[in-house]
Amino acid sequence: MPEPVQSSLLIAAVVCAVLALLVGLWLAVQVSSLRRHRFISARVLAGATDGGGSQRRSMSSRQGQARRYTAPAVRTGVDSVTLKRALDRAASRQEKSLSAMRAEVERLKGEVKRVSEGFGKVQQQASTDTQSIKRVHSDATQNLQRMTTSVEAMEKRVDGKVSDLDERVGRTVAEVHERLAELSAEVEQLEARRAALGEEQNADRSRLDTLDRGLGGVADIVDQLERTTSEHGTRVTAVDERLGALGGSMEEHGARVERLEGGASQITERTEGLDQALRQLSGNADNLDQRLKRLEHSTTSALTEVALVRYDAFGDMGGRMSFSVALLDGVGDGLVITSLNGRAHSQTYAKSVTEGRGTTALTDEEAQAVAAARGLEAESPATEAVRPLRQARR
Repeated sequence: MPEPVQSSLLIAAVVCAVLALLVGLWLAVQVSSLRRHRFISARVLAGATDGGGSQRRSMSSRQGQARRYTAPAVRTGVDSVTLKRALDRAASRQEKSLSAMRAEVERLKGEVKRVSEGFGKVQQQASTDTQSIKRVHSDATQNLQRMTTSVEAMEKRVDGKVSDLDERVGRTVAEVHERLAELSAEVEQLEARRAALGEEQNADRSRLDTLDRGLGGVADIVDQLERTTSEHGTRVTAVDERLGALGGSMEEHGARVERLEGGASQITERTEGLDQALRQLSGNADNLDQRLKRLEHSTTSALTEVALVRYDAFGDMGGRMSFSVALLDGVGDGLVITSLNGRAHSQTYAKSVTEGRGTTALTDEEAQAVAAARGLEAESPATEAVRPLRQARR
């Protein structure tokens, strides 16, 4: 049982004991008062029966037995029987009160006894509770020690896990940084590749021009080969005639004819190789045309035209903190972003642009930004607008 409850019960028991003592003292005073009243009443009654002789004797004894003149007794008009009845009634009332007081005292004694027994039980319960509290305290202390040990072990494990996680996170971050570096390098390579593609595009165009010019030369070469073949045929005919005329060795003439036929076949193979090369060049030219079309489409749809206009949107804010920026492609499609900044509030919004015109009404600053991005002059330039930071690339 907690100490505040024990203290409260002890104080209640002490208060009950003090109250019982006070009630006993009060009853004793009342009993002594009743006895004194009964004694006085008995004396008065005895004096009334004697008829006053004793009073005279007492007075004579007090006066030194000197006989003096005494006045006759005067009757008061109160009957002794009536007085006795009155005294009896008073005594009976006193007895009843006394019995009631005794019953009250007995009841209070019983209450005090019950309180004492309850206090004893409370003390016994308090001792039992104290022992239970001690056991609970010891158990709680042991549990706390076990929990402390468990917490320390868990802290060690958590520290180990945290260190492992830190190492893993460090390795992961390093890998991510390496990957980002690789991606940056790849992006740079792509940018370089894009520039190289532009250069290759120009080179392909020059090659196409060269091929166009070379096709005419190839046709001349084919004509020349045909003429050479006809000349060789003429020569073969002349040789045959000469051989027949000269009557030379048939074997030598056959060998020369075979050599001439081999040369003709080689010329034919070279002609076929040139035709295949021409077809391959034609296919490459088609591929280059497709790549050029894709590049032109991607370049046309890219937001490459950018212009910025700064100005003061409100009178309470200087420094030209408000701005309108236009982001357009080669056709003039895109959007314009406007940010209005003041001391009390600020707002940012965007408007779409199609072929250099806004789908909604544009302000003077927005129109100036769009015109600057397209490389044009605005019809009504804003008075507070500054020169665009970046003009359109042409």
